[in-house]
Amino acid sequence: MWKPLSLMVLAGLTPAEWEISIVDENLGVPDYAAMPRPDLVGITAFTSQASRAYEVARHFRRLGVPVVMGGIHATMCLDEVSERVDSVVTREADGVWPEVLEDIRQGRLRHR
Repeated sequence: MWKPLSLMVLAGLTPAEWEISIVDENLGVPDYAAMPRPDLVGITAFTSQASRAYEVARHFRRLGVPVVMGGIHATMCLDEVSERVDSVVTREADGVWPEVLEDIRQGRLRHR
């Protein structure tokens, strides 16, 4: 089973004032509609998981929640991913994650 370690690394880099939840669909599909509305959704996915990642992104974007996607699929299929999320992080996210959070805080999330 693939573990979303990159999301845990980003959680560790996130300032304490942010409340973080990591959802791993390898353990079961959660009831997103029953969850509190988040301020930001971050997704990582392999290409084999991209269709599901896009479904999750679509759900939250319909609610007006910005969606950021990174990981190998986002990096390799930038144009495809860019059409389905609000912001794409390519390569290693830990170097830019503080910028992403500040952009969200300032209401100026960049597309890439």
